Amino acid sequence: MVLFSFIYNFGLALILYQMNKLTRSGAFSAFVLGFIVLGFGHLLFYVLMLSFLFSSLLINKVILRFIPNIKESVKEHEPRRWVNVLANGSWLGIASLVYYFNPSNVIIALAIISMATATADTWASEIGTLSLETP
Repeated sequence: MVLFSFIYNFGLALILYQMNKLTRSGAFSAFVLGFIVLGFGHLLFYVLMLSFLFSSLLINKVILRFIPNIKESVKEHEPRRWVNVLANGSWLGIASLVYYFNPSNVIIALAIISMATATADTWASEIGTLSLETP
């Protein structure tokens, strides 16, 4: 599983970098995080991480496609850096390593909570860009 995790996450990070969704440092951080989560955590952890990633990308695409006269700052979404990756996924990475050495339902719950929090924050930021007022 560790070799598969290495290859799969390297490819995913490279694709996201080429799509200009991640900076070089963001791609490296996403690779390391994905490798840890898939290689050492529960499979559910990786499903949650991918759900977070793809739902966030989808929300941004939907906003750009269906909202007329959108602000330029929203259209020019800058690629995510290592700070963004770690802010959203570091607790999941830690939970994956802890789960590897000490599997428990408490760690699974903490991983779910960490990704729910990161997803809520990211979705709120994406949707909040539509506000005409400064938050």
